[in-house]
Amino acid sequence: MLLVAEIIGLIISVINQLKKGNPAYYVFKAYTQDSNILSMFSALVLLLAAVKAIKSGSEISHKALVFRYVTTCLTTVTFLIVVVVLMPNKDPEVGGFINNFFTGSLFWYHGFCPILAFIMFLFFEGKHDLKAKNIILAVIPTFLYAITWVSLVAFNIVPDEDAPYPFLRVHQQSVGASVMWCCIILGVAAVVATVLYFIGREKSVSKNETTEE
Repeated sequence: MLLVAEIIGLIISVINQLKKGNPAYYVFKAYTQDSNILSMFSALVLLLAAVKAIKSGSEISHKALVFRYVTTCLTTVTFLIVVVVLMPNKDPEVGGFINNFFTGSLFWYHGFCPILAFIMFLFFEGKHDLKAKNIILAVIPTFLYAITWVSLVAFNIVPDEDAPYPFLRVHQQSVGASVMWCCIILGVAAVVATVLYFIGREKSVSKNETTEE
């Protein structure tokens, strides 16, 4: 279900970008898009791993489950940023509940897919056997995204107006504000990754206790 939903969202995104006359690579511009595209691939990997496990009678690949953990962290960050930062924005093109959750691909990318991914992680993916180092792994994509866009805008490779989010328009705010926003986003990513890590660990402990009984 998640795989199909992510594909629908991607198709709508590409069509919308082409209608606006933007290059197709604009699909990768926003963190929302990138996190959901990675989520799409992780859903496909998990599906294939589950089929393989059923046929062989073995456990689902640990790497596939860790990949799902990482992308669930990313889409959860997406959902939280939408709720806390974008939705309250007074700009009619950026803010608003309807605009962020019921417009085009945003229905899938801002709400449906992140919520479904979180529910899958909680109830349907089994034990993940996560390690503490997986928390860092889950934060790396967000760090790379932030540092890439801050660099592109800071060195005038991309104009401020073309930054994917208002808080990445580094020339329109102080250095301190840019650093603060990056720390906030990375902090949110770290908190989400840590919370999901403990949830995944508790699931593993519960599963082991059930098996022993």
